[in-house]
Amino acid sequence: MREYSVVKPHFWIGKTGKELRGKPEAQLLAMYLMTSPHSTMIGVFHCPIMYMAYETGLSIEGASKGLASLLEGGFCTFDAATDTVFVKNMLKFQVGENLSPKDNRVKAIKREFGELPESKAKQEFAGLYWEVLGLEKPVKNTSPSEAPCKPLRSQDQEHDHEQEQTAAQIAKSAIGLPLLGGSFFAIKPEQLERFKELYPNIDSEQELRNMIGWFDANPEKLKPKTAILQFVNTWLANRQTDFLNSNRALDDLDDTSWANGLVIPDMEYHQ
Repeated sequence: MREYSVVKPHFWIGKTGKELRGKPEAQLLAMYLMTSPHSTMIGVFHCPIMYMAYETGLSIEGASKGLASLLEGGFCTFDAATDTVFVKNMLKFQVGENLSPKDNRVKAIKREFGELPESKAKQEFAGLYWEVLGLEKPVKNTSPSEAPCKPLRSQDQEHDHEQEQTAAQIAKSAIGLPLLGGSFFAIKPEQLERFKELYPNIDSEQELRNMIGWFDANPEKLKPKTAILQFVNTWLANRQTDFLNSNRALDDLDDTSWANGLVIPDMEYHQ
């Protein structure tokens, strides 16, 4: 863990700070990523959304919303497959600009880069700081069959589109159930789809949000991570059973087959 991080006051009045105004989750998350205990001086580090939520006090939804804003604004990138963050200007603020190849800090940068596991974030860092690392300049893909008047979509455009999709997916699938001990259990999109298959008669996504409200009102009944999925499935199964039972009751009220063949005798009024 690093002993300190550099955060300049200009952050709040600079381009990024201005873009994040009115977005408290994104502001908090940006400050967290720059000073996180998991961060590195080069800005590439492992940091699942669950860490972001737990260590900032945000909900999973709040952390995901903040991260989506940071991705859209270009503050960082996020490789969901490896839970790796790349804060683009981290190296600039933590180490400095215009580093010479003989600078001892460059040796530290290369060493830290070499220790990183493979990820998209690592590749993105190399693409941006190839000169510092002493690498060859990345060559953009081109096709000789394309006419000059019809340029290919650039790698930057492809990357921006990919990050927009990631941000949208993160914001859309942001459901986290609070756990005993203060952490959260993130419901993955594939888990939500499975719930929808198992319990087709109810709104599983809304029911998960109902669970969050129920836990907020009953914190003494929070579950450990090992028991949360059993709780979720029991809750959803009960809601589906309630739905089916209520429908059967309504069907019974509408059923008049019992009156078939019933003869009501004529009633004469005698004074």
